[in-house]
Amino acid sequence: MIETGIGCPYYEWRSLCEHLASDYRILLYHRQGYGKSPESIRPRDTISISVELHELLLSLEVNFPFTLLGHSYGGLCAQHFTRLFPHLVKHLILVDSTSKNFMTLYELGTPVLNSYIALEQMIEANKVRSTKTQAELTNEIPSDTVEEMKAFLTSPLLYQDEFSLWEHSSETMKKSGPFPDLPLTIIARAPEVSALPFIKHGIPAEEAYRYEQRWHELQQELSRLSKKGEMVIAKGSDHEIHLDRPDQVIECLLKSKKSGAWT
Repeated sequence: MIETGIGCPYYEWRSLCEHLASDYRILLYHRQGYGKSPESIRPRDTISISVELHELLLSLEVNFPFTLLGHSYGGLCAQHFTRLFPHLVKHLILVDSTSKNFMTLYELGTPVLNSYIALEQMIEANKVRSTKTQAELTNEIPSDTVEEMKAFLTSPLLYQDEFSLWEHSSETMKKSGPFPDLPLTIIARAPEVSALPFIKHGIPAEEAYRYEQRWHELQQELSRLSKKGEMVIAKGSDHEIHLDRPDQVIECLLKSKKSGAWT
């Protein structure tokens, strides 16, 4: 089971899954409001997303327990799902996942970078996009965008905004008690690689590397959620590890399979 990041289609994962599909059962889906999935009446926080995923799994009669993989914000959702339904998850794999302590990234004394990645800016941008028509959104994407991606990116529902409840979700998770002691694998990006795009866009190098050091520390914290946690660095990879180093993700999934975690 794969939980994607904010605004990310599962199409990005299909190539990786094709390497595994002949031998393993894999579930890719779009959260409600994404792709062809219907809009939800629930708030777009990680609790609602977890409950909706649970309902989907029950409707599909998925065998439990299973391996759950979450990337970026999808990793935060996967963490919350695991807290709510620990008996359903046999192995959790977090791919450069958001931490419940992500707000500490804005407390590093990095004013230039903060202005570039401010959560308030992302929330406001999504609010604006959610009011646009499909035609207006189409004008904002490259003309050579493939049709399925164009359809995904030009749906106003996509911008119903998981960003706005991101901090709320994190604070809720902090109050939810200890994390279940189950096999946990963290696949983290390479700090020396992921700092470069920031620098390329005019962020001072000192700020970029300070931010990446803190991100790396948050990944280490995630690995300590469980006594059975481990952390792997995807060398040469930025945040999109499933695209930059799919072999690293596949290796961890295969390891999970050998341990008996896949259904």
